[in-house]
Amino acid sequence: MSKTDEVLYDSPMVPNGKLISGHTKEFQKDVLGFLTRLSKEYGDVAKFRFGPFQNVYLISNPELIKQILVTKQKSFVKSKDSNAIKPLVGDEGLLTSEKDVHRRQRRLIQPSFKRS
Repeated sequence: MSKTDEVLYDSPMVPNGKLISGHTKEFQKDVLGFLTRLSKEYGDVAKFRFGPFQNVYLISNPELIKQILVTKQKSFVKSKDSNAIKPLVGDEGLLTSEKDVHRRQRRLIQPSFKRS
């Protein structure tokens, strides 16, 4: 098990989620406030729930983010629930695509993030 895997696996669940909705209502009420609070209280990784079976991870550590999005991207798959946002962002966008399509989309935008 890698350090990234250990950090995600060992992350405690944010308490006080509702039985059915998890932390959805608190998230919807104040998205930025909710995520900021979790980042401050839980540090690098905060695990919370949307609904009874959908765990969500808030990653605040830049090195972990790099591992998830770049170094070990093949080890992480998007939830089937990401299909719900496809009508808003497109079928093959960076947020919803996987594998080769995702890699192609990422490479298209990558020059925008390089320092000049």
